[in-house]
Amino acid sequence: IDSCIELVNVRDGKIQNCTFKNGYKAIHVKPVNTTHQQHVNKIIIDKNKFYNNSYCLYADKHTEFTQAFTTGDIHFTNNQAYDTKITHIHLLGIDGIIISNNTLFFPGYPLKDTNKKHNIYADYCTWVIISSNNLFESGEDGIVLRHFQNANITNNNIVWSGQSKISNAITLIDGDISNNI
Repeated sequence: IDSCIELVNVRDGKIQNCTFKNGYKAIHVKPVNTTHQQHVNKIIIDKNKFYNNSYCLYADKHTEFTQAFTTGDIHFTNNQAYDTKITHIHLLGIDGIIISNNTLFFPGYPLKDTNKKHNIYADYCTWVIISSNNLFESGEDGIVLRHFQNANITNNNIVWSGQSKISNAITLIDGDISNNI
């Protein structure tokens, strides 16, 4: 299964109390050929369970346009993920996201999984809150923010990062660190 749910031109939605199994991108914000601002915004993703997906939430942006923030105002809260294959949350071009109170697991170290990357990865992001999560066994950095501003990362348990290569719990690249990091 490529995507369990695809989001295109969606606003004011809720994905709650669902179970996602064996998808490549369980919830996928698809790229859209548009120069408009956000085509997906005000989405609540709450109290879901993810099993054996490559990505739990994957937000794409169209590469031919300069609009950096095609997705906005997402709440990813109170979710549980088990045996994720690549990255739990992968975001490209996001204007506002709250990631809180989640428990996100990769396959354990004894399996020697070399495909697992990050618990949370965001590139071109603003108004990011990552708090009170339990993030386990990433292959590389637990949390990565690139080209970011207005980020707040607090009270997370980031356990056993860097299982594929020596890495940091949190990595910040090309951003504004004047807020609560």
